[in-house]
Amino acid sequence: MATVITPSLAPWLTGIGASTHDVFYSNNLNFEAEDGTMEEIIGLGITPGYGPATVVYAGDFLKPGSLFPVIIRPPSAA
Repeated sequence: MATVITPSLAPWLTGIGASTHDVFYSNNLNFEAEDGTMEEIIGLGITPGYGPATVVYAGDFLKPGSLFPVIIRPPSAA
């Protein structure tokens, strides 16, 4: 019951509240590779776009001991 009054509920409220409207936003997802090639994906969303932002590998930002090892395993060292 504690999560009802904490900020952790905010993303749920935002997503559900936005999806109950009949408003859609045209969003573009643009990727640019290190070699300069580009890819664009066009679609609709229930929230306005965000960016620009850099895509990162989430595994580079792991907090030690934060993964549940039975379900999620970090990549093995090659």
